[in-house]
Amino acid sequence: IEQGVLTLTPSPQTIAGYLVNYMNNTDFLQKRAITLKEHIWYLFQYDCGQNWTDNRTGGQPYFSFRYFVEHGQLSRSWFAGMFTALNPSTEEQLTLQPEMFAVLSAPHSRPVNIILGLLKNLCTHPQFQAEEFLSQTSVLFASDVKAIHQNTLAVLHKLAKERKEHRDTICCAAAQGLMSREESTQSKIVKLIQTYGETASTTLKEILSIYTETMLANTKKELKAYLE
Repeated sequence: IEQGVLTLTPSPQTIAGYLVNYMNNTDFLQKRAITLKEHIWYLFQYDCGQNWTDNRTGGQPYFSFRYFVEHGQLSRSWFAGMFTALNPSTEEQLTLQPEMFAVLSAPHSRPVNIILGLLKNLCTHPQFQAEEFLSQTSVLFASDVKAIHQNTLAVLHKLAKERKEHRDTICCAAAQGLMSREESTQSKIVKLIQTYGETASTTLKEILSIYTETMLANTKKELKAYLE
C-alpha cells in the first residue's frame, strides 16, 4: 500500500498469514507502529498456521512477545486477556497457579483483576494453593485501585468458607485492606471478620490494632469485640 502496489487494504486474516513469517524478526515487527498496536493480535484471532503450544524450540512462538514486553513496547496485560479468552480448564488453571499468582503483582490493574476473577472460582478447589494466594494479599491491598480490593475480598470470603483451618490467617489478610478508607471495602472486611474471625485470636487483634487510625468510626464500633 505504501509503495502504491496495492490499492485495497488487505484483510486481517491476510495480514496474519503474512506476519506469522516474521514472528521472530523483532526489527521488522517494530518498523511500523500499527504492527504492535493492532496487527500482531490478528495472529491469535485468525488461523495463520502457527502452533502456539509447540515448545520444541524453547518457547520460540512467544519470543517476540517476551522481547517487546521486556522492552516496554507491549503491556503484560495481553497475557491475562489471552489466557481468559482461551477458556482454560480447571485442571489447566491448577497447573498454572504459580504463573497466575505472579500476575497479581503486575503494575496495571486490568491483568490483576482478570486473574482475581479466575481465582474466585478456582479457590474452592481442594488443590488451590491457599497459602501462596494469602502471601500475595499484602501487595493486592497496597494497590490504590478499589476493584482490586473488592475482588481480593471476594476470593477471601469464598476461601474462608471452604478452608476452616486457614480462617484466622484469612481474617488477618483481609484486615490489611483496612488501610483503605473506602466505606464499602471496610464494610466487606467487617462482614468477613465477624463471620469467620475469633475474638480470642491474639494474632487478629494485633493486626487490627495496626489499622485503628484508618478505620472508619462504624468499623471500630463493629470490630470492638476483636480490638479489646
